[in-house]
Amino acid sequence: MKKIKLFLFHHVSLIKIHVLSSHSISIIINVFTLDIPSKFDNSILEKKFSNCSVCNSDLTSFDQEYLIEKAYKRFPDNLGEELLFEIAVCFDCAGRMKGELSKESLENISTFFQEKSFEQKQANPNPDPSILLNQCLLSGKNLGDMQEYQVYAHCRGGQLADPHSYYMLSDKIIEEIQGLLSDHTRDQLQKFSDDNIGMPPELKKLFSNGDLIIL
Repeated sequence: MKKIKLFLFHHVSLIKIHVLSSHSISIIINVFTLDIPSKFDNSILEKKFSNCSVCNSDLTSFDQEYLIEKAYKRFPDNLGEELLFEIAVCFDCAGRMKGELSKESLENISTFFQEKSFEQKQANPNPDPSILLNQCLLSGKNLGDMQEYQVYAHCRGGQLADPHSYYMLSDKIIEEIQGLLSDHTRDQLQKFSDDNIGMPPELKKLFSNGDLIIL
């Protein structure tokens, strides 16, 4: 199976966050701030994202919810890292993308998050909220042990939707999630990219190459 670089969470992430909370994974919660970490800034403009990467709609109004995903490749011997991709997607676009997911894929992903979150709760009942961007949420793997990783944030206007609505996933977890996608989901996501006139050419190219999956 060809490795897909990116996996963008959207509404299904709300399911994930709920699942994590229900298993008392308090990734959160001693630092109640809604400031979006600078890790999620637009790297080209060097400021917060202000427009949807798909439809260009304004993300700055308080009631506009959106999602940010970034993927990174790390170099050995602590020689830094390279940003592979970044994207901010409004909930309208994310909802349309979610509609391309099969019921099977959604159920597989939900079950996967439940199982992994329970394992992490058993292994670490009291996680440190300061490590959200330095440790994989579902495996506990440290950033220093990853070759690639992805970070995610659920935002509203210029702030986080809530203090704990961001996290990191390791390359291994991403690869496992990719294996849960049905052929129908992969085909429909390809069709979505072909039909979505508003998508910038660079995003359509990532879709057609199989390098980007937006869930």
